[in-house]
Amino acid sequence: MASTSSLTSSAAGHVGSIRGAGGQGFASWGAALRPSGGLLQRSAAGSAPGWREALAPLPMAGFGAARGFAVQAVVGESALKRYRPVTPGIRHRVTTKRDGLHKGPPVKALSTGKKRIDGRNHHGKVTRRHRGGGHKRKYRFIDFGREVRGEVGEVQRIEYDPNRSSRIALVKYDGLAGRRGEGRDWAGGLRYILATEEMSAGTRVAAGPDAPVKAGCSLPLISIPVGTFVHSLEIVPGRGAKLVRSAGTKAQLIGRADDTYSIVRLPSGEVRRVHSDCYASVGRVGNIHHVNVKLGKAGAKRWLGRKPRVCGVNMNACDHPHGGGKARHGPGRPPVSRYGVLAKGGKTRKPRNPTNTFIITSRRQARRR
Repeated sequence: MASTSSLTSSAAGHVGSIRGAGGQGFASWGAALRPSGGLLQRSAAGSAPGWREALAPLPMAGFGAARGFAVQAVVGESALKRYRPVTPGIRHRVTTKRDGLHKGPPVKALSTGKKRIDGRNHHGKVTRRHRGGGHKRKYRFIDFGREVRGEVGEVQRIEYDPNRSSRIALVKYDGLAGRRGEGRDWAGGLRYILATEEMSAGTRVAAGPDAPVKAGCSLPLISIPVGTFVHSLEIVPGRGAKLVRSAGTKAQLIGRADDTYSIVRLPSGEVRRVHSDCYASVGRVGNIHHVNVKLGKAGAKRWLGRKPRVCGVNMNACDHPHGGGKARHGPGRPPVSRYGVLAKGGKTRKPRNPTNTFIITSRRQARRR
């Protein structure tokens, strides 16, 4: 058991990390700082600090030690950014920090103007409600297929992409940048890929069957060891990554079904057979704290191009299956969408979908376990 003098000395020195485990630490902060003989027991330095100095760093750790839990006061730079409540709109606003990101525009050869379709199809009819407005964006071309094979590239910088929740990394392939004439690369050897966790400028990546199994490298599933976490997963070989591309997500290669297919557990819990020739990138997608972002006000949602939603029970009967009636009332039936499709747990997958044969354990079955 730690002595009172050692804790007092640590408190006087303003140590930011304090641990106390059940059965080994103090039962409470009061017991840790209980006076001995009317005065605090003197520290190793021979000085007796006052109550203010002794208690200064302690409230950060909470009262978990009194219940026997391991307690640590985390002091350091957080990945989240909080704001002073100078206005009601930012009182609860939480965003991720962008200190290490590139502050300039994207590479011109790898970006283009993005036309806002506002949820409409080629006929101009609204096919996705609640879309419209928002800030102007440029689309970045991401190399989801990792088409540069057999070349080692170096990450130049990490950039913000307004079109996705993850960060993107600008990779330069020296082998492509030096080509001239007809074999010249159209982007000067530059490509955008999804940035993995802890990826930074100077990180070297590669793609191909012989690439090293490390974060940021892309390999076919047959070349990846079982148990490895992956992202940017292809469904059909050569079609480019379609799964596990959002911030902080990862899938796991958990086995081999046969010589042709591998078994992958997706972030939803679904266990699925994927062709072993499909490429996947090793590691976890970066910007893992995106899940903790809080917009803080309705206007921030409008900046993202999302318009307000209205509950069906507040509409007229001609506008929604839940609408109509007098005064406050419920839907009066199992919850459905505006078009009558079951919501809140109803099955929406087609029973005769030909890809059902690749699913070993559905995400619904995985949640029940």
